[in-house]
Amino acid sequence: MIVHGLYLVSGNRDYRGNRPGEQFVARLDANAERRAIDRGDIVLLERVVPALQPGSFRLPKGWPTE
Repeated sequence: MIVHGLYLVSGNRDYRGNRPGEQFVARLDANAERRAIDRGDIVLLERVVPALQPGSFRLPKGWPTE
């Protein structure tokens, strides 16, 4: 299972293209995540397990529907 994190940029500088105060979803290496949190660059808000919800997707035009 792939797990992502919802993060808040809490430092004074951008983190991976995200500005201070912004939230972003990413899959970070465990060591990189720990270091960034320890430095105060980001805060982990919650873990996110990506999943498709019924009815939230469609097959491309021309693909079989059954």
